[in-house]
Amino acid sequence: MSSKSSKSSKSSKSRLIAWMLILVGLTIAGVGIALVLVEISSMYQHVLDDALATPEIDEQARSGRMLMRLGLAALGLPLVLAGTLMRHRARIRRKHAGKARESN
Repeated sequence: MSSKSSKSSKSSKSRLIAWMLILVGLTIAGVGIALVLVEISSMYQHVLDDALATPEIDEQARSGRMLMRLGLAALGLPLVLAGTLMRHRARIRRKHAGKARESN
């Protein structure tokens, strides 16, 4: 009996870890994407305010900041992928365990 409870607690722990990885990864990616969008909107807002004025921030510096923020968004993707794979594996194990119980 304790073997079944330890397997179910292991499964629930792996599902919890998988969801945590997915949520943390999505949060990091979302923050990075939001920061990139803020940078783009500020660039266009400045152009709309005064189209002929020289930009306050150099275009090279702005593009560097945008790429760095995009890199931040990319850091969240491996966490999302790892969490999704863990969740998928846990689902397959649970499905096969149910079939094994039914056959016994």
